[in-house]
Amino acid sequence: MEEPGPGSAAESPVERGETGTGTGTGGDPLRGAYTSFMKSHRCYDLIPTSSKLVVFDTSLQVKKAFFALVTNGVRAAPLWDSKKQSFVGMLTITDFINILHRYYRSPLVRRGGGVP
Repeated sequence: MEEPGPGSAAESPVERGETGTGTGTGGDPLRGAYTSFMKSHRCYDLIPTSSKLVVFDTSLQVKKAFFALVTNGVRAAPLWDSKKQSFVGMLTITDFINILHRYYRSPLVRRGGGVP
């Protein structure tokens, strides 16, 4: 089977030098440098060798997941679904802020909506 050549449909927009910004050739003068960097590096090149990776199973309670993030000093963790045997998402500190914002009720606020 023949490998796809330059300009073929199998080649990605990044490999063709297209950024999708709509600026054409008069755009960012550093675009070529960015494109070259992205082509020649992998995500793992940016991760320190001593970094932690925390993975949560989707069956873990939200409260325990929050404390595990704090204890390990990480801001996000991938979610693993044991039944599907695959990663299904990310749990971040922002998710916890959204949960608190949506569900937290102050003890100073009555159920009727007024302050005592």
